[in-house]
Amino acid sequence: MSASERSTHPAELDVRDVTLRFTGVTALSAVTFSVAGGSVHALIGPNGAGKSSLLNVLSGLYAPQEGSVRLDGRELVGTAPHRIADRGVGRAFQNASMFDDLTVEEHLMIGHHRHGRSGAVAAALGLPRARRDDREARRAAAEVAEYLGLESHLHDEAAALPYGIQKRVDLGRALAMRPRLLLLDEPAAGLHTHEKAELTLLVSRLAAERSLTVVLVEHDMRLVMAVADTITVLDFGTVIATGPPEQISADERVIAAYLGTEKESA
Repeated sequence: MSASERSTHPAELDVRDVTLRFTGVTALSAVTFSVAGGSVHALIGPNGAGKSSLLNVLSGLYAPQEGSVRLDGRELVGTAPHRIADRGVGRAFQNASMFDDLTVEEHLMIGHHRHGRSGAVAAALGLPRARRDDREARRAAAEVAEYLGLESHLHDEAAALPYGIQKRVDLGRALAMRPRLLLLDEPAAGLHTHEKAELTLLVSRLAAERSLTVVLVEHDMRLVMAVADTITVLDFGTVIATGPPEQISADERVIAAYLGTEKESA
């Protein structure tokens, strides 16, 4: 991807007083935090703390009853998920589900699809603009594949690949969108130790090298402490602490709610 094709700046995210309820159950309660452009911001907490619900709010899958989510000052609440993607929000999912019979290249091209200018009719008729879009999508897929070390798998059926590689393909699909805000939902889940080490290095490079901001939900505390600039801790849908890793690791409320259990089980 050339420098001229990339966004000029990573996104800034501001979440204010977000409250989300499901039939009387409060999943998120007045959640507030900010994410600086170009930083890696981790969301941690016990199972059921509301982390995935919060990612669903950020990506437009859930609409909170109260509060505000602003991307570079523009409100996202009430915006359809595909419009939020158009504003530069990409997401890699916890479970890397691959489409049957599609190659790695085709999965990466799906991520790039929002940048195409031709419609289905133009593609069906093989019009020049559709051919240009296809060439650009393949070039973008090749660039992302090189960045993630997937070049040798470009023409492999993605669903037949090992799970760790599928997770990289899903991340590549999100990167092919050219996001300015990248949401990562438990990227280390199901990975082997060496794969987690590779992921740690990769996440550390993402914000600096690709002009984007990362919001990361993760249970692996070694990875979180290694890559995060700032951490927000959720417990029962409420923010109990926000700060740099060294502050969070020493916070008594966080230790009692989450890190203490993690240390005992380590």
